[in-house]
Amino acid sequence: MTRNRLLPNPAAVALALAASTALHALPAVAGEGAIEINQLCVATGCFAGDAPGWPVQITEPGSYVLTSNLDVPSSSEGVEIQASQVVLDLGGHAIRSGHVCTGDGPTCSGAAGIRGIGFGIMNFPSNITIRNGAVQGFEFECLRVSGAGVVVRDLQVSDCGANGIIHFGQGLIENTVVRNCGDTGVRGNGLVTVRNSYLLNNFSYGVQDTNCSGNTLSSNATNLAIQEENCANDIDISICSGAPCP
Repeated sequence: MTRNRLLPNPAAVALALAASTALHALPAVAGEGAIEINQLCVATGCFAGDAPGWPVQITEPGSYVLTSNLDVPSSSEGVEIQASQVVLDLGGHAIRSGHVCTGDGPTCSGAAGIRGIGFGIMNFPSNITIRNGAVQGFEFECLRVSGAGVVVRDLQVSDCGANGIIHFGQGLIENTVVRNCGDTGVRGNGLVTVRNSYLLNNFSYGVQDTNCSGNTLSSNATNLAIQEENCANDIDISICSGAPCP
């Protein structure tokens, strides 16, 4: 016996497909409830608590995400974190300014913003994550952070006139590239671990005063009579110019 089968209504199928496509097209940040930061909103303030103009000021706990590059003008800072319990996701974008560092043991020049990411009025915030993008081209440090449980991961940091990253708190820097900086690549205080990161062509040490684990260093301190790394503790072997670091 042949059973009668109900054929789907073409209009209903089209509507379902359209709805499915629309759902998949929504940005991930919408579902996560992250607060957007982009170049257009800086002039008026990107959210409550952020005064118009530079820097973008994060004054409340929460998740924040860049939805465009931030081009930071001279004598300004890019993003200033003034709260604990913050996740700042660069969303694959860059916070950038006009400093350029070139040559071996590089020389840096060009009009530039002060810092890409810094901490504001809070001296020792806690539980902050900065991830997933680039910070480049600033006159001083590209990132200056401190606090308890401050994590920096999956960043490209370059062309910083001073240190690439200063982390004077307690936390972790991992899977991060720091290159072409006018001083040390990453500088800490003995309470920060730098792990699985790549430090290239920084004027001074690639890593200084941090715990070190499985990093790769190349062409740091080429004009100075010092080694490439100066770690507080070596947890796992790092590689300096193709060989285990001394």
